[in-house]
Amino acid sequence: MLLRDLGIYSSKFKTQSYKFFFYLFVVIFFFKISSRVGYLDVSIFSDSTLLNENRQTGVEVTISTYFSIFFYPLAIILSFTPKPVKVARIVLTLVLITCLIDMVFIGAKNAPMFTLMFYLLTIKFKFTSARTIFLMSMLGILFIFIFSHSTIGRTAEGVLGEFDWVTLLLNTGSTEVLKINPVVLSNIVDYQWLYPVIFLSNYLTHSIAELYYLLDQFSLFQVDLAYTKDQFCAVGLCDRVQSSEYIYDLNSRHNIYATMYTTLFFDFGITLTLLFMLLGFGYIFYGYAKIKRAKENYKSISLGFAVIGVWLLLGSIENYFYNGLGLVQFLLIFALI
Repeated sequence: MLLRDLGIYSSKFKTQSYKFFFYLFVVIFFFKISSRVGYLDVSIFSDSTLLNENRQTGVEVTISTYFSIFFYPLAIILSFTPKPVKVARIVLTLVLITCLIDMVFIGAKNAPMFTLMFYLLTIKFKFTSARTIFLMSMLGILFIFIFSHSTIGRTAEGVLGEFDWVTLLLNTGSTEVLKINPVVLSNIVDYQWLYPVIFLSNYLTHSIAELYYLLDQFSLFQVDLAYTKDQFCAVGLCDRVQSSEYIYDLNSRHNIYATMYTTLFFDFGITLTLLFMLLGFGYIFYGYAKIKRAKENYKSISLGFAVIGVWLLLGSIENYFYNGLGLVQFLLIFALI
């Protein structure tokens, strides 16, 4: 409820003219789609597994790739910027097209889900109405379908038509710590649609178990910045092969999604991370109280409350700071506003 209130109240405050963000957003959209053409070509026309953004695909990095990093930050800003209904529909359509391409054909889930979260936060609807319940149910079913499709497509077995949900659920990395009972899986053989639901539930919660599992690997005071450096390497500012190898040595569970706090503990140590968390939560609760009773225009401050609020409150489930938008795109939100 706090996240929803942050979104609704933030959307009431005017930022810069929507026209600047909208026209820039439309231009960047074409750069974004252009940067995805190579991935789509490999995914659709080649006998290959579904690609995600962090794999070595052989797709050439072009100028479109660099401009495309502005897309999701602009999409988040426009979710809060007051604009005409027609413009809002165009923005939402372009966001949905991009998110579907990234989720279905590339296998990227975190950045699209993080972005769509802000659109859900700023839509005014009653949770208890029949229409809302129906629409949310349909969205949930659609997301499970997309999640299932992208999961199967990212495996070699899926491409060869030999995919088996039970084998995946018992042997994939995310279930090594947060295990799934084989008895449960054997009892739902006749209900195949439950397998992706179980995997999605595990996907959304296993990162918490990973945090507990890694507690003895965290330092109390040491600052390492391995993941932070890697974020700059991810956009071509340094050698990512070298930074990735260092992370592999640092984190025994490097290839498994973890909470945002897991990453921060590795980078800043337990003491500094807890201090950051305390300051962050203090900031959003103070901001929440302030914007509810404010009568003046705070411009981008209210948007900052919502962005940081989503980042912190959902950080215990997924690492949207590093694995979602990435540090560079996250910072671009505040640079643009």
